[in-house]
Amino acid sequence: MVFQVTWTAPASPNQPIVGYELLRNGAAVFTGMATSFTDGGLNPSTAYAYILIANNGFDSSQSQPVVVKTLEDSPARIPAPVLTSLSFSSIGATWTIPEIPNGEVVSYALLQGSDNQAVCKGPTIFACTVAGLDTFAVYSFRVEACTIRGCGFSPRVEIRTMPSAPAEMAAPEATMEGLSTLLRWSPPVFPNGVIRNYSVWVSGEFANNSYGGEITLPCVCGPGASLAQRSFAGRSLWT
Repeated sequence: MVFQVTWTAPASPNQPIVGYELLRNGAAVFTGMATSFTDGGLNPSTAYAYILIANNGFDSSQSQPVVVKTLEDSPARIPAPVLTSLSFSSIGATWTIPEIPNGEVVSYALLQGSDNQAVCKGPTIFACTVAGLDTFAVYSFRVEACTIRGCGFSPRVEIRTMPSAPAEMAAPEATMEGLSTLLRWSPPVFPNGVIRNYSVWVSGEFANNSYGGEITLPCVCGPGASLAQRSFAGRSLWT
């Protein structure tokens, strides 16, 4: 922000003027014989008081203060939102005011994803719940804060929704191999989390755990028994 400050010589200098001194908020920003000064590096939306001192070599005299205020600008140093995973399909977000508002903040928005979709927006909101999200999925959010002169943005942060039970698990395929049966299966279409193990159940009873996509179950049966006749540790494979 910049101010152009100008002035004229005193109406009654009583002696030739030998110099001027310009004070901004009590601190000297210019000394010399010029009658104008460009004052730069000012903060947005900030009031400054200027006083001019004229010196005739014998004595000096100062003007009344003139107070001016710079224009607003976009907010700066906006803190990132604090995100909390509330469920497998929702997250919560809270945020605070910009460290440097650069004016009056007239609106806040919580923006989702790289396309900056506004999921919550308002002049005084500082919390938001976002629902309808995918299970165990990563989402990114950031806060937008706006004055009448423009908008600023917080850093983007990520969060993952909570896991839930896997969905759309296809039935295993069974292959007879001598006196045992090999079961193979594919992962669920929607794991909804990190698959830690698979549990194999036979006729409604737990048989074993597997940490891969297959398991071999021994059976008590004759060499010519069909798959439907086989039993595993006393349990039949199919009901």
